[in-house]
Amino acid sequence: MIREHAWLLIAVAITILISAWVQRNYYTQAERAQPAQVAQPYSPDQFVQQLTWTAWDKQGNRHYRLIAERLEHKPEQTGTYLYNPRLTVDSATATKWTARAETAWLPDKQPTITLSKNVQVRINETTSTLLTTDQLTIDTQLNTADTDAPVRIESGISVLTSTGLHADLKTGKTRLLKQVRGKHETMDH
Repeated sequence: MIREHAWLLIAVAITILISAWVQRNYYTQAERAQPAQVAQPYSPDQFVQQLTWTAWDKQGNRHYRLIAERLEHKPEQTGTYLYNPRLTVDSATATKWTARAETAWLPDKQPTITLSKNVQVRINETTSTLLTTDQLTIDTQLNTADTDAPVRIESGISVLTSTGLHADLKTGKTRLLKQVRGKHETMDH
């Protein structure tokens, strides 16, 4: 009887060993069959497509609207990129600016947006004023716009160029910073 139990114990032990071996080899082969997941340091951890973001002032009026084809945040960055952004600042206390660019940067925990690459700004839809530059930072809290880059402002038959600009969107006043040039052509009748 002891002999029968010994064979039974040996059979159970062999079954356990075979099960452990199969399980270890099965998972090892399955892991080898999966492609290795390599960390991509520049891939986004968050993204949004077809973004529309509207912010309201304390009186319940629209302060600004930001539209972009894509928003991307990457874990190693301290902000967020926008692609093909359009920003309209039009609160009751600001001159309406409608800006577009190829990219924009929203730094974390700051009320600014920096538009970059082929920046175009329409100032008040009722005028033909167009501002172009390579980079423009808009502070949505202070309602200001700033750049150190070359600027071109076209309005009707007048053209102003400068290096740098500061605009107060609350008052509508714009200060061209340096190397200011102007051209005004008369229309011949």
